[in-house]
Amino acid sequence: MPELGPWPLKNQLTDVLLKDNRINPNAENNCGPTSVAMTLEYLTGVDIPADLIKTMLYGLDFKGYTFMNDLSKFMRERGGTECEIHTGDANTLLQPVVRQSIDQGYPVIVLYFWDINQAQSGHFAPVVAYDDTGCTRANPWGGVMEHWAWDKFEQWQKMGNCIVIKRKRDPYLDGQSRDFVDNPLIEGMNQLREEYPGYFERGG
Repeated sequence: MPELGPWPLKNQLTDVLLKDNRINPNAENNCGPTSVAMTLEYLTGVDIPADLIKTMLYGLDFKGYTFMNDLSKFMRERGGTECEIHTGDANTLLQPVVRQSIDQGYPVIVLYFWDINQAQSGHFAPVVAYDDTGCTRANPWGGVMEHWAWDKFEQWQKMGNCIVIKRKRDPYLDGQSRDFVDNPLIEGMNQLREEYPGYFERGG
């Protein structure tokens, strides 16, 4: 089974805390930042609070949804990592994109319907593995791995919308030597730790 691992699981309902340790009032909407936080930790080994990602995108007091363009912009501007945004319609199949991305070692964050009967609903989750029967997503709602058959995946993925993060996991994290000197994504994440130390000193 092609798989991106070890994949760090994060629960958007408990992992995203404000600096003063209050539960983030945007926690229920933070599936996008939490998906990005999981992806960044997988790629770099650096644990970035999802609330910090949300705050940098929209401000401390923002409460609401996040969007693919903004999530991609964060990864591009803060870590020099290009993202490929895919969009489509009700007939678009995402299985080929998921398979190709994981085969290349690239994380992919898929937008799903939160409620299949509500066209405006949405929920982000990375897909981290697949086989002939289906794929496994790291669901930030609860922080759990879920294996979905391909037909269910295609039914629930929303209009072919996903983000392919075009960077592989740093081989240094797995005990291998780097074939490059610098990793701008790791440098960008460590810079965040220096710029916003309060977020990394929180409890919980």
